[in-house]
Amino acid sequence: MNIKYKKYIEYIARDIKPPYIHNMVNQYNLNEDEVIHVLSIIYDRPVYEKDYWIRDYNNGYKLYHESSNEEYWVRMERDKIGKLMMREISPAARENSSISALYPEIDNR
Repeated sequence: MNIKYKKYIEYIARDIKPPYIHNMVNQYNLNEDEVIHVLSIIYDRPVYEKDYWIRDYNNGYKLYHESSNEEYWVRMERDKIGKLMMREISPAARENSSISALYPEIDNR
């Protein structure tokens, strides 16, 4: 990877906000491999996509999900062994009772 490209990818990883995938594709025109690379930087570990979830490559734990219609996203932070440290859902998901019901521990106000 050349230095200029590497700096560009690192800049995107620092700059990007959820919905990650939507923003990476629409704002930065990244392809699927580049999206995975940026998400690996954001989560500080190798990741892959399965069943519309971004998952930890080492243990398969879910880290991030974005609806295909860009309606909502769910972001989780886990330690290196997979323990859930934080879960965040988008405002649109909080307003949708069927989605927010999946995450009862999150304040839906």
